[in-house]
Amino acid sequence: MYFHANFVRTYLDLAKKTETNIVFGTSAKSDFEAVIAEDNQEFKVGEYTIKAIHTPKHTMELTTYLLIDETGEIIILLQGIFYLLAMCAFQI
Repeated sequence: MYFHANFVRTYLDLAKKTETNIVFGTSAKSDFEAVIAEDNQEFKVGEYTIKAIHTPKHTMELTTYLLIDETGEIIILLQGIFYLLAMCAFQI
């Protein structure tokens, strides 16, 4: 997830409203409760898998997430707020 001050408030609000966890990339240091994903860590959501890939660019915490179906096919690649919205939809 994109760990930047202007997004964090939105992450906190959405996580609270949807009763989900915030997931940050491997080098994130957070002052609030969050899951810190390891590079290549996978999260199972029903028949789907979300795979975290550490992709530091603008911030060192930047992580890209792949949504993978039960056949192993990549459905979508997610970064930043788009990732959080997908996680809320899947109730992770």
